[in-house]
Parts: sequence; C-alpha cells; structure tokens
Amino acid sequence: MNNFQRLFEEDGDRYKNHHETIRQNLLGTLGVFRFVGQIVEVYIPRVADMIVSFSGGNAPEDTPLPPPHHEPPSSGAPMGPNDHGPVGTGDIR
Repeated sequence: MNNFQRLFEEDGDRYKNHHETIRQNLLGTLGVFRFVGQIVEVYIPRVADMIVSFSGGNAPEDTPLPPPHHEPPSSGAPMGPNDHGPVGTGDIR
C-alpha cells in the first residue's frame, strides 16, 4: 500500500462522521428556508391588503380577474398586405 492510498483511507475515516453532520445541517437550513417561504407566501399579501384598508382604500376582492379578451392571430379572416389589424378602439378601414 503506497502513501497516497493510506492517506485516502485515513481521510475517509476522519471525515466519515462530519459528512452526516453536514448533511443534517444542510437539511435543517433548507427546512428553515421552506418555512420562511411559506410564511411570506401566506402573510405578505394580507399585510398589503391591511395597509390599503388602513389608508382608506378598498382591498381587492378575492374574485379572480377575467382573462383578457383577444383573438389569436390564426383566427379570423385572412389579412391583406395593407391590413395591419384594428387601429385604436375602433376598426378604421
């Protein structure tokens, strides 16, 4: 057995216990980050609503907004070379 193989085995024996400690510390840290993320996800929107209501405004209701109305480019009549779609609020031709 040469010196490098002996050094490799000694290092493996010496740091075997540290590997598990590092793993446990890392999992604990990830758990803390997960917990903080859940707290932020739940309470930050409520704090914003509370600040709006304290300032005299109305907090938005919990109803979802309707999707914007638009047609995909593949639908409708074929377009000519000078037809670039509707202009402004009305369709001027």
